[in-house]
Amino acid sequence: MTSISDAAKKFKLQRVSKDDEELLLIPNSPFYVVVKKGPVFRVRIGVDWDKMEEIAQEMIDEGEDKEDVLDVMDDLLDEALKIAYDVIKSLEREGKEVKSELTSSIMDIKDEMIDRLEYLEEVS
Repeated sequence: MTSISDAAKKFKLQRVSKDDEELLLIPNSPFYVVVKKGPVFRVRIGVDWDKMEEIAQEMIDEGEDKEDVLDVMDDLLDEALKIAYDVIKSLEREGKEVKSELTSSIMDIKDEMIDRLEYLEEVS
């Protein structure tokens, strides 16, 4: 088994292969881990924006505010990070060269998430 399939099994993730990428979908979360294969494996966090907005809209409809939604999304993002770090460690143990793109992907996600939540809150 590879470290990617080990992580999928360990965390009960759905694997989706797309060209030279493996997506590890996290149940009940808009976030997923992306592993781009090549001479250097690249690992980052991805997001299903439609799913994120759906979860956020449900929370707002139930009376939660933007801060509550951000807290929940941060928890879900932390879970995705934990899985991504596990994948990175496993790949490195297999002797693969790995480049983490976690910091930049998380910063991009957080910026976009705040913008989208502000918009959702305004239109609700």
